[in-house]
Amino acid sequence: MMRPGRRSAVRAMRSHCCATLLLAWVAWHNLLVPSKGIDEWKILGALETQDRCEQRAETTARVSLQTLRGQNDGVLYAQNGASIEATYPDGVKASVRFVCFPDTTDPRESKGK
Repeated sequence: MMRPGRRSAVRAMRSHCCATLLLAWVAWHNLLVPSKGIDEWKILGALETQDRCEQRAETTARVSLQTLRGQNDGVLYAQNGASIEATYPDGVKASVRFVCFPDTTDPRESKGK
């Protein structure tokens, strides 16, 4: 039989162990305009699973595309999954990606930002 002090220590170890295994998935918005040197990342939110995160990314892309097309600004848009490509009347190209990473990954750090 375990002593009360040991039981608390074991419970604390299990709690710490399992908490470190729980990952959240973070949905990110990435605006990329290479000709203007723009590469911006913004957090959209965190979700419990990769599947939920990817569903949110695709839904957000679809809703964003509807909003953009509703502006009737002469920009040509194309959606591929969770990415939107835009070609402006002056020829400038841009893309918006909605991507998911584990909460331990920050895509801004890979660029040294």
